[in-house]
Amino acid sequence: MREKILLVEDELAFAEKIKLMLEYADYQVFHCKNGKVAIEQIKQIQPDLIICDVVMPEVDGYEFCEVFRTLGYLNTPFLFMSSNSASIDIRKGINLGADDYIVKPFSINDLLKGIKAKLAKKQQIDLLLAKVREDYLQEIESKNNIIDSIEKNYKEVIQPSLTILKVSTSLLDLESMDGRNKMIMQSVTALLEEIDKGIGKNVESLNNLSKSASLW
Repeated sequence: MREKILLVEDELAFAEKIKLMLEYADYQVFHCKNGKVAIEQIKQIQPDLIICDVVMPEVDGYEFCEVFRTLGYLNTPFLFMSSNSASIDIRKGINLGADDYIVKPFSINDLLKGIKAKLAKKQQIDLLLAKVREDYLQEIESKNNIIDSIEKNYKEVIQPSLTILKVSTSLLDLESMDGRNKMIMQSVTALLEEIDKGIGKNVESLNNLSKSASLW
């Protein structure tokens, strides 16, 4: 599958020239005439890389870059291209989250080299993130097995034992006991109730935590 590049440029003749050259290099290219249009279409396009002019009507490149990063596209390379070569402009673009700032005029070979390098870096990061996610899910699965074992032991061993103890204490004639023994048995009964409730709540909490983690 060809990698997708979003070109955001208001000068149509220049944009068409860049688009044709990128398509010739076997990239799938989408063009938006300004940042406003790009924001509206970004989710549909899902680009692998963005090349963006700075000075544009309605929403300029800086504004678009800022919005783009807040939408969660943190690993998508963003390249500014502009005739503004002042260091303050370049620094502003980089601070907003751009990966590079290309000053016009530039050679198409330099642009292609930059695109290739940025996409290669993105691919490495994507693979690393995929590995981290896979390891995380495997760890969650392992913990799920432990939780299942705890729940099984609770239902098959602990809970029946607690039930027997509670039934046994309930059959005792507390009225016939002296004050001290009666108090002890009442405390034991209350303790058994708390243990049962506490273990049950902990098992439920572990299950809820496991379900939440598995959604990552």
